[in-house]
Amino acid sequence: MDLSAPEFGLRHVQVTLDATGTLLTGSDIVMFVRETAPGGDATLTDHESIGGRFEVDSSFRGTCWKSRLRSLPESDESETVWSESAAPTDDQIAALRRLVADVLGRR
Repeated sequence: MDLSAPEFGLRHVQVTLDATGTLLTGSDIVMFVRETAPGGDATLTDHESIGGRFEVDSSFRGTCWKSRLRSLPESDESETVWSESAAPTDDQIAALRRLVADVLGRR
């Protein structure tokens, strides 16, 4: 799936470094389009994210979110159908670290 194709979804990976290049924060935010209106507007979307702070001791302090939004066609308004947060698992943190390494490797 190409997540840079808005008809399927979008992905944003953000990395924050300090002035010396030390990693401070990272996040991975993905939106999946589940339903669309006849004109192509997304009307039901699922959102998954992990984000937080990388500590000097190499630990990660962050949160994962999953939510579903319903929108009206041709409107900027949306409502949250459900939303939940949790502490990230070791596997989720490892996946975020791989994404961060990939982004930093492109500098």
